[in-house]
Amino acid sequence: METGLKELIEERIEVDGLAGKATAPAKEPQVPTDSIALRKIERLDNEAKLRWKQKMVVESALSRSLVSFQANKTRAVYRWFKYKEAFSAGLLEYLHDRYRIGQGALLDPFAGSGTALFTAGAFGLRAEGIELLPIGQRIIHTKQVIDWELEAKGVERLEYWFP
Repeated sequence: METGLKELIEERIEVDGLAGKATAPAKEPQVPTDSIALRKIERLDNEAKLRWKQKMVVESALSRSLVSFQANKTRAVYRWFKYKEAFSAGLLEYLHDRYRIGQGALLDPFAGSGTALFTAGAFGLRAEGIELLPIGQRIIHTKQVIDWELEAKGVERLEYWFP
């Protein structure tokens, strides 16, 4: 370090009253591991587990690759925009087949990229969704345009540009 710069720094330290004082590293905030509130949450969790024990079932067929967006990677209509929070279309098809849902409506209050809406529509069910995020709204709208408004000539043009 140049002598002039070193002297300026030392002078500044003395002016600020920091000479000879070491600064201690900042302490990590302590996270409580036990409190009245945490014990109450634990008690309520245990009560809920007991109450719903007969209804809760571990379904081994529901693997991560079936449930998560990963399964959509092989489907053209879903893979063009990775929406990692999305359910897979395969999960919805699995549930449809398992519970034999033949009529009715689906309401998805967190529509995301619209996977549930479009899968339900493919089964002939009416589907309504609510999505607050603009990117989710844009994805859903784009899929609607592709499904409802894209004509054969448009598909040919897309195939030309994206073989």
